[in-house]
Amino acid sequence: MLVAAWDDEVETWRIVTSERHLSADLLVSCAGPLTEPVYPDVPGLDRFRGKTFHTSRWDHEHDLAGERVAVVGTGASAVQVVPEIQPRVGHLVVFQRTPGWVVPYPDREISEKEKRVLRAFPQLVRLYRFGQFAVRDLVNYRMIRRNRVLRWFLEKTSRRLLEEHVGDPELRAKLTPDYEIGCKRVLITNDFYPAVSKPNVKLIASAVREAREGSLVAEDGTECEVDSIIFATGFETSKSPILSRIRGRDGRSIDEFWNGRPRFHRATTIAGFPNFFNLCSAGTGSGHGSMIWKAESQTAYVMDTLRVMRERDLSSFEVRPDAQDRYMRWIGKDLDSTVWARGGCRSWYLDDGGWPTLMWPRTMWGFRRMLRRFDAEHYLLRPAREAGRSVEQGEAVRA
Repeated sequence: MLVAAWDDEVETWRIVTSERHLSADLLVSCAGPLTEPVYPDVPGLDRFRGKTFHTSRWDHEHDLAGERVAVVGTGASAVQVVPEIQPRVGHLVVFQRTPGWVVPYPDREISEKEKRVLRAFPQLVRLYRFGQFAVRDLVNYRMIRRNRVLRWFLEKTSRRLLEEHVGDPELRAKLTPDYEIGCKRVLITNDFYPAVSKPNVKLIASAVREAREGSLVAEDGTECEVDSIIFATGFETSKSPILSRIRGRDGRSIDEFWNGRPRFHRATTIAGFPNFFNLCSAGTGSGHGSMIWKAESQTAYVMDTLRVMRERDLSSFEVRPDAQDRYMRWIGKDLDSTVWARGGCRSWYLDDGGWPTLMWPRTMWGFRRMLRRFDAEHYLLRPAREAGRSVEQGEAVRA
């Protein structure tokens, strides 16, 4: 198990892993928010005689062929899993707590001719990527800001897809969301609706209440006999285990410092945690763009910080609490008007206080502009120790 703690006496990170002890001048967390699975609290699950596993911990040794299988959840993981296992299992029951908005997957095969052209003119790849981000920032971003015209178009597209693939009115009603599109993660798939319409699939619009030796019981009282249970129930986000393993200057972990309500500066640094960068974590989520873009933007910020540290001969940096507070107030005003806060749903985008602090409410280009340089004026900066002289404990300078 990894544990990292900042030693303020020598301005060094002390890191303990299962195999070794390390020290580092800087620490960069790249654990990501979607790594540790969430398992629902299902009373009686310990009595279940069959196989259970999470989609992120798939048991490849277990053969589902011909089995009675339960999938718990209908989010982004479930819409990928259900169409794949539906033809193989004997019977499939899907437990849905909240339906999701589903839109078509705009996929197509790239021809060999196109590949040859792109290899011959690599600048076209950059142009294509630019076009992708332009569409997301100029069009898809409007969904986050609750644009009525775009919302009407996307919801109409989703309903049309539902009507096209689900003929049963009762099943369609169960699969129809009652909140604004974008409030929860939009599901992009062409084969989920056809899969749940198959004769060997049953959708239960209810959460799981309890498990018995050979069955699951829904909140509405429906009991289904199953041989295996697959949990498609997502991941820990604001309470990811890595947060409890990184301890700052006063000995508290990030998890203790946040207490379910993430606080940070520019989604990358945290007051009380010197020489630390938190990448692709709270404050970076987006409902319309790529996390790779976010990682690239944050990496540029890290590299510029290192440049400033070298040029100014600094031993450590730490974002000032007042700067962090200003950033959280600034970003909070934007978050309050987003679909995540106003769209009428509960999602993993929200922290323990019901606030979407996991998300970035502005454009992808805005995120990159924000992190294009290290804003040293918002940090406490310590000069490096010089030969024969040391900086007094706690001494720091503002940029």
